[in-house]
Amino acid sequence: KYMHIIPQIIRQPYLFPWKGKGDDYYGWTIIKMISSTTDNRRKSRLKKIENALKSVVPQLKEFELTDPDNEGIRHLRAKYHHWRDKGAWQNELEFSDGTIRIIGILWILLDGKGTVLLEEPEMYLHSTIVEKLPPIIHRIQRENKRQVIISTHSPDMLNDRGVGLEEVVLLTPGNEGTIVKTIDDYSDIKDEIKAVLEYEFPLSEVVKKKTAPKGTDNELTLFPNDF
Repeated sequence: KYMHIIPQIIRQPYLFPWKGKGDDYYGWTIIKMISSTTDNRRKSRLKKIENALKSVVPQLKEFELTDPDNEGIRHLRAKYHHWRDKGAWQNELEFSDGTIRIIGILWILLDGKGTVLLEEPEMYLHSTIVEKLPPIIHRIQRENKRQVIISTHSPDMLNDRGVGLEEVVLLTPGNEGTIVKTIDDYSDIKDEIKAVLEYEFPLSEVVKKKTAPKGTDNELTLFPNDF
């Protein structure tokens, strides 16, 4: 399964006339998928998502699927700590893009058993939350024991100590195509790898050094003089 959650589609699926044609790659069926799940399974999964959300959104108190409204539409809603004692409820129309992305990603991980490819799950998220994504993803899908492959441009994704060298594959442009290697396949960064293993050196720093486009530092410094 491939999924690239687009928050605008989840908020207002009726604005996208092509929805429903073929597979859903962008998340417009997420709420429908949640609604069609059996009550016990849905409650269990939403509770896991709620617990995961609380680790990155401390103000969150509750998370649930509503009953159908007057138009027969169900909504995802969350209660947040508020100056009122009872808190404040918001639904997907008011959620941030990042919150919607996380909800969609976590549901997909819980819904199925096959390999999942997540494209840039860091989009719309603060770097401190991005750092927590790998352990959250590991924790929420460990019962299904699914293989999860993440494509990312964010070095912050690699700051968690639980990410191993053998799990990170670098894709770098070559003269005859893309070169695909794990980090420890590169002999020129052995010292940095040793620092990662022995001194808890951030793995993200090694990746940034190895993937930075050549010559960009010199070229980018010219721009301020042109304006």
